[in-house]
Amino acid sequence: MTSAERGRALAGLKWIDGPASLPIGGPAARFDLDDGMLAVTGADAQRAWELLQTGTAPDLQAVILIKEPVTAIFVMYAEPGYVRLDDWASFNAEVYMAKLIEFNRQRTPIRETAGLAPMLDAHWEIEPQINRTSAVAHWALSYFAPEKKLRALNIMAVRLGRRGYARLGISLSMDNYDKHPEVSELLEKNFRFEPGAAYADFAPGDKVAPFGIAELAMRTMYGE
Repeated sequence: MTSAERGRALAGLKWIDGPASLPIGGPAARFDLDDGMLAVTGADAQRAWELLQTGTAPDLQAVILIKEPVTAIFVMYAEPGYVRLDDWASFNAEVYMAKLIEFNRQRTPIRETAGLAPMLDAHWEIEPQINRTSAVAHWALSYFAPEKKLRALNIMAVRLGRRGYARLGISLSMDNYDKHPEVSELLEKNFRFEPGAAYADFAPGDKVAPFGIAELAMRTMYGE
């Protein structure tokens, strides 16, 4: 698929113009669209994912685009239960990076067939870290996109709630990020859990997930 064909396919989806507020995970959370943001949900979000990332993302809730700077935001949500924080010390950034490099290597022919640039030469911009007070893990990685002759940046956040978690990712070029570093604040500023659904609202008897935050973060990459 050419860039022009991809653009026409994206334009044919049913986009929601900001300002607006998107429900995430039913009544669990919301993502607020600012003026200048566009979003698709449901089947249109899945189609946008296929066009921008390839493959499918079963937990995908919304794909959000910003016109300036050109940015894509992906929002996923799942409810396996309350995710514990006590295993974070076991997270291994070197193992994660090795897994990510292999993951991207396997996806390269798929991306090239779809007309998308491969994601090469990955390295940390921000190594994974956790804020226990807000129950958020986040990190940032950059890649080289040879077709576009630029470095791309992925900013990732895993935000924990009472019954599950949201995974949010921002994709943009390093050049755009250098000019607009404020985009990194969107995952904190524009996303929120509704009252009763926040991590601090956990109550005895609530379902607990069969994994902790370290395992969840380890398998959090595009396509998983």
